[in-house]
Amino acid sequence: MRLSTTAVKNTLFQAAQSYLYMPNISLIDFGFPEVNGAIYHDDVAIRFHVYQKLRGVRLETAVSQNKTRLIPKTIGQFRTDVIESTYRPTWFGNWGWQQKNPRMKTMSPLQGGISLSNEFQNSYGTLGGVVQDKLTGDFMILSNWHVLVGDWFHRPKRRIFQPGRLDGGTAVHTIARLSRHAMSHGLDAAVARLENGHGIMNYQYELGSVQGAAQSQLGLHVVKSGRKTAVTHGQITGILGQAVLNYAGINRKIDHVLTITNSNGSEVSESGDSGSFWLNAQTHQAVGLHFAGGNLPERALAMEMPAVLQALNVIL
Repeated sequence: MRLSTTAVKNTLFQAAQSYLYMPNISLIDFGFPEVNGAIYHDDVAIRFHVYQKLRGVRLETAVSQNKTRLIPKTIGQFRTDVIESTYRPTWFGNWGWQQKNPRMKTMSPLQGGISLSNEFQNSYGTLGGVVQDKLTGDFMILSNWHVLVGDWFHRPKRRIFQPGRLDGGTAVHTIARLSRHAMSHGLDAAVARLENGHGIMNYQYELGSVQGAAQSQLGLHVVKSGRKTAVTHGQITGILGQAVLNYAGINRKIDHVLTITNSNGSEVSESGDSGSFWLNAQTHQAVGLHFAGGNLPERALAMEMPAVLQALNVIL
């Protein structure tokens, strides 16, 4: 089926304008339809990700109370599909016993796939990788807004710890200072400038080096290295998404969303993997920055890497 990217984007814009802020909808994207857990790779649809599928009297009641709207069978030239799932930003924020693994240790030189956090949150996320400031040429680390910033009243140049605080990081583990973020661009992404002579290499722990950035594509097989679930694999089953998620008590729209699943049902991501780079499994080009996920069924959400790099004015 030959598709017009412009037609897809226009139809998604129309769908988002009408439905994205309904209370039961968390994400609208374009991808493979799913029926009873099976993914149909020979078809495409405008996909509505809902917290709960409603039927019969419950659906009629929700519509009458303006809590949802009936989703048409088609929008423009595309059929629609309704997928049940709950997504959340995937940092880890609870004290308690943690299974030991090398990613939670202090590491030198720094590399992608290891633990870090900002100085004020009792949590850990993942150091995505090294980027370079287009203006100054300085080396920086890239991760999520909710990992490096995490609140709406953040102090400038807050310290970044490696490992993260929940993995034992303290002031003596300061590796960088927050530089800027991209939430104003609808992207859960931020960069921090390295300091104190800390070195970093273009390498993903247990995975290999990153071979630049590239645009994603539907059906692409991808791999990531994250603090919590280490190396995991998946396939991009949704692209061009827009999601609404809660950040520090405020709902924010995130753009350029990719949906990643695993056809065999194995784990794709977990809390603590936020900030990981999703790489093309064949070329190791970075195609997405992981930021959220859901269970039952297992899914991960990432943002298009080229859009993230452009918004932050950095290069891989």
